[in-house]
Amino acid sequence: MTGRRSRAGPVVALGAPLMTGLRMNVADLLRRPGSTREVHLEAPVAGLENPSTRVDADQPLTIDLRLESLSGGIVASGRVRGHWRAVCSRCLNPLEADFDLTLREVFEEDPIEDETYPLRHDEIDLLLPV
Repeated sequence: MTGRRSRAGPVVALGAPLMTGLRMNVADLLRRPGSTREVHLEAPVAGLENPSTRVDADQPLTIDLRLESLSGGIVASGRVRGHWRAVCSRCLNPLEADFDLTLREVFEEDPIEDETYPLRHDEIDLLLPV
């Protein structure tokens, strides 16, 4: 594999957009409105929980998306899959199941509160909608 290794991180293939966790560079898409990129990620996400349900930090989320460039933004559409755990509030028995969610979100430079997500420095952060 031809690539470069930074002291702080993994090998990154030359010419590939830089991705860190769920944050990715989309500068190549923004330069060509209408262009698309397929993305497949498997990444653990810490802190994905509410008072009664959680996604284990050691279990990766599987994210399959199509990123599409618009004038001044990016549309991310696809699926997020993983496994959740909870405890029944009534009987205190453990519960768990797989989930498979459909995602369609817009990232733009001037996001609309509660409707779109920020696009900053040619990067989108997929953790925000997840």
